Amino acid sequence: MKSLEHYIKIFNKEDIIFNQGDTGKEMYIVKSGKVRIEINTNNEKKVIGYIEEGDFFGEMAIIDNSPRTATAIAECATELITCNKNRFYRLIETSPEFAIKIVRRLSSRLREANDRFKNLASSSKVGLFLTILSYLSSKIKEEITRESINSHLHKDGILYSEDEINNMINFFISSMIIEEKDETIKVVSDFKTLEIIKSVVKFLSS
Repeated sequence: MKSLEHYIKIFNKEDIIFNQGDTGKEMYIVKSGKVRIEINTNNEKKVIGYIEEGDFFGEMAIIDNSPRTATAIAECATELITCNKNRFYRLIETSPEFAIKIVRRLSSRLREANDRFKNLASSSKVGLFLTILSYLSSKIKEEITRESINSHLHKDGILYSEDEINNMINFFISSMIIEEKDETIKVVSDFKTLEIIKSVVKFLSS
């Protein structure tokens, strides 16, 4: 069996560990140092938290093979223990303490997602937003912008505040459903995923 040192990676201050949108095959446990977590929304960087000694991050990439939802940067000289999918599941099987931490982390993520969803506009407005987004992505050849989404939404006679539209766009950017670059919006999830989300929204509003 390989020693623990074999799995340690060393990062200097401000080194990028991974970028938002990257494909990941490892999670990380902080052996020493501190990691800053940032998201890029509408070309603006926002710090959403810090990971300190003894904690872990990046686990969703190996749980569901999803792209990295944020950028991780070494806040100072940092040592990380890398953990691939095989070692991850072995830890869950052999370490009840680690398994409990994972369950707590996933539960926390679900609560955060639920709270963020509640803070959006009403479910019917979110459903219409996704319908318009699907339509613009599949039927219209012009570039999608916040202004074009706003225009199509108001054609349907439902009033949206600027904050509601921006909150929905920012929510779906941070959820890796869409991305925004140079003021142009692009759907990065497949349409099957959008349909599933729309079904969930419809269920929540029923």
